[in-house]
Amino acid sequence: MLKEKEYLQLCELAYSGLIDNYGVKVQDVINSSIQNNFLGNIESGCSLMHLKMTNKKMFENTWVYIFENDNSYKYIIFVADEEIETIHNELLMEIIDYTKENIGNSKCFISGMFTGGIYASYIALELNIEAILFGTITNIKIEGNVKNYVGENEAVGKYSDKVIFVKQQETEDINMPFTSTFIFDEEGNVVVGEQSNYSKFKSWVYYTSDNINEEVWDIFFETVNENESFSEKNIYSVFLKINELDENKIIRSIKDVIIHIDKQLTINRGEMEKKLNKNIDDIEEKDINEKLSGITEEFTSKAVEIVESSCMSVKTILKGLVLLTVGQTEVNINARIDDFINIINEILETERVKIKECVENVIDQLMYHQIGFPEYHIE
Repeated sequence: MLKEKEYLQLCELAYSGLIDNYGVKVQDVINSSIQNNFLGNIESGCSLMHLKMTNKKMFENTWVYIFENDNSYKYIIFVADEEIETIHNELLMEIIDYTKENIGNSKCFISGMFTGGIYASYIALELNIEAILFGTITNIKIEGNVKNYVGENEAVGKYSDKVIFVKQQETEDINMPFTSTFIFDEEGNVVVGEQSNYSKFKSWVYYTSDNINEEVWDIFFETVNENESFSEKNIYSVFLKINELDENKIIRSIKDVIIHIDKQLTINRGEMEKKLNKNIDDIEEKDINEKLSGITEEFTSKAVEIVESSCMSVKTILKGLVLLTVGQTEVNINARIDDFINIINEILETERVKIKECVENVIDQLMYHQIGFPEYHIE
């Protein structure tokens, strides 16, 4: 059985496309290759060198490689880098049949990288064995006995229960293979780490962030010329304006966003009051709760939407700053976001009280009209 480092090297070798001919051994590829990246990290005496590729096949965008060692043990490698939203059962059954056909009665081991790891996990579940995965996407739930090794600085989605974070060497080259960044012990096993703050920012931007609304965008970024236009203002648009953000600019912009939110909530509350008053004469006493609650709920939801949209936009900009500067920004983004969220929570709580008071005032007016108090004039 291979070490974890060797599984990763075999996955990256398959992903590189350097091994192409049936029957060729890994050692032959290493000896003939002029590449000096991850291939140069493969030790000459390791078990990996004696593996030979016996078969391979592409299923849509996923390559399945079959390797075999001198003891006829089979190593099935799945690699793909295009993200997928759902697993198609027909395709999965084709891959399962192909894998079983090539395994026969041999002892086998399963590994996969990136999106290929999703299919590797299904095959491992079908064969009731463990799968060793590397950097496999987590926007789809992975079942079965799986270890999904992900760099401590990499993004993960909501299905991260199978993820094991691996310590990484610092590098500014985002295209470096995992074999050059993952840290292994002397035995060739990964050194387990924990998710970094950079990974949390990256995960949020990739899987949670949304478009930035126009008002918040205009507060943070000045329009240099009238022809400047972005079809969508999002994390990629921030990249083009990133040099405009320093700590003073961020502090001022956050204050202005808070002022903007407060103004929008005031306008929303005013519209709610107008609608309540407009309908006041048509409301029977028995219908007060139903009629007022419907109107109140409508404008309360709008208030929450105003706050959430602005909050999401600010977080996208600030977390995008961390991501786009590879975590090298001197601004304490975590502190700025925490302060902003605390203020936003206070604004929402205050708005809840103001909406309640507004509704109570309307009810008082309604009761006054229905009871019909006489007018008194002081002479």
